[in-house]
Amino acid sequence: MRVEVPEGTRVADVLEQLSLGSQQRVIVGVNGQTVPPEQELTEGARIDLLSPMAGGSLARGGTYG
Repeated sequence: MRVEVPEGTRVADVLEQLSLGSQQRVIVGVNGQTVPPEQELTEGARIDLLSPMAGGSLARGGTYG
């Protein structure tokens, strides 16, 4: 999706615009780097939104059950 925003727009502003404000858990990346919501966007910035996931590896020899 392409979104036009005015100069000085922060990541938090875009999240609010997309109804993904502080109540939603989202990991935000800008141009491949994790950033805080206060980060200002630059022209041509690419924003990646990821939903955090729980999980990990099993202990040696362990199985899911």
